Amino acid sequence: SRALDEGRPVYAFPTPWRYVLGAARNSLAIMFVPLVLILGWSELLDLLMMRIAWPTEPDLLASETVRAAAPAVARLAGSVVIFALVPPVMTRVWDTTPIPAGELRLDLERLARAHEIRLRRFLIWRTGGAMLNGAVIGLVPWLRYIVLTDALLENLTEPEVEAVAAHEVAHVRKHHMVWLALAVLGSALFVGEGAAFVFVRLGWPEPLVAWSSAGVSLVAVVLALGVVSRRFEWQADAFAARHLSEHPSEYGVADGITEDTPNGTITESGARAMSSALARVARLNGMPEKRFTWRHGSIRTRRRRLAALVGTKADRLSIDRRVR
Repeated sequence: SRALDEGRPVYAFPTPWRYVLGAARNSLAIMFVPLVLILGWSELLDLLMMRIAWPTEPDLLASETVRAAAPAVARLAGSVVIFALVPPVMTRVWDTTPIPAGELRLDLERLARAHEIRLRRFLIWRTGGAMLNGAVIGLVPWLRYIVLTDALLENLTEPEVEAVAAHEVAHVRKHHMVWLALAVLGSALFVGEGAAFVFVRLGWPEPLVAWSSAGVSLVAVVLALGVVSRRFEWQADAFAARHLSEHPSEYGVADGITEDTPNGTITESGARAMSSALARVARLNGMPEKRFTWRHGSIRTRRRRLAALVGTKADRLSIDRRVR
């Protein structure tokens, strides 16, 4: 009834089975599909290794070192290929379709060109109105997509949609996915090895050292994931505000704001577009702005940080220094 009162689209209620299937496709598939592909590759590799006729004479090919290293190298290479191919697979697991030709697609393509990022295409993620979200998937430019859900496109204003798209572009432009992976891996290795060294010096038995260092590594990964990811979100928000300040859209200044900030600074309308997009997404998802999530923080904190950007030099943002 609230959607009717507010003049928003109303979708047909799905049957129980369609609801479960949609939830599985939209939420679980992003973890389930890569896991199944990697496990399948590992099992296939084990079968192939057993069928290989290794030479009996003691040459390099038959050495124990090569025999031991070959499966590990093949698993790693296969995992890299799988992760590169997951994005186009996910665009078919999810119900996606290219954004049709028109003003919106032209604006989004212009946004990508302005920041010199390469994508395969922008997609609409059809969730039946069940999700308001945007995401970037894929590390390889020709297999990279930015997806915007149907509910997001239908409920946000044009400047807000551009702000969300600029936020996702920032994750690509700033290489957030690569740096987040390196931060997590580095934390696990550095802290885990350091803990193992300390435990060995304390004279702990080997099994206890292994389990304890693994537990310490897990804690380090969780902490690093939250600390680094939240700052990447703040930087992406600031990037979107900067983009809308430097490239005012044809929609004009939002909400009657009079721009009196000098050139090269974050304008109120630029920060307002990203802030209002966050507020609208939170409200329509029924999520309190003060609710804290480990990877993204709270919407209230992100909106406060955006408001504090107004009037600051766009090329001297404190969040950029902190992330560096």
